[in-house]
Amino acid sequence: ERIYMSDRKRTGIILSRTRRNQIYLPYLRKKKYFDAIKAGDTERIAALSQDNYEYPTALYNRCSSYSEAMNKMYYEAICAASEMCLVAIEAGLLDMVAYDIRDEFIKEFDNAGALPDLYDLVHGMAYNYAVKMKYVLKEKKKSPRLARMVSYIEDHLGEKIELADIAEHVNVSRTYASAIFKETT
Repeated sequence: ERIYMSDRKRTGIILSRTRRNQIYLPYLRKKKYFDAIKAGDTERIAALSQDNYEYPTALYNRCSSYSEAMNKMYYEAICAASEMCLVAIEAGLLDMVAYDIRDEFIKEFDNAGALPDLYDLVHGMAYNYAVKMKYVLKEKKKSPRLARMVSYIEDHLGEKIELADIAEHVNVSRTYASAIFKETT
């Protein structure tokens, strides 16, 4: 079921409902944020924030009270935190960094006192992920070998990792692998 919020002609926000009557932003609307995060496109995140500024009002208009709207927005913010975190990890952000961002913002969600505060925090989180991804993408362009080395390390964090193993994984000598690390980190 699609529900148009507030004035149908003015408001571009389309929300959907689950069987449990939970209001949420449809995937195709969220995908724009996910794509911007993956691309490290901070400008797109800022534009999406402006494009969807009516979301808190639209949500409030569909709820019976401000408290209900806050609860629904909080629920959606927590979901967005998990979704954005996974998108960033899949795009190449270190999982430790992604989880730290997620957890930091979830703590902030708990302190939000108004719908616009939660809205701004979610967009701040998306922006933060995009900033980190911009750096990751820049570094990958600089040194694809380093990116593969870091990926190997991430995949084997629970194991004893030797420089020789990393070098073998990217088909370079130990000396060259060491030089790549020293030069770029």
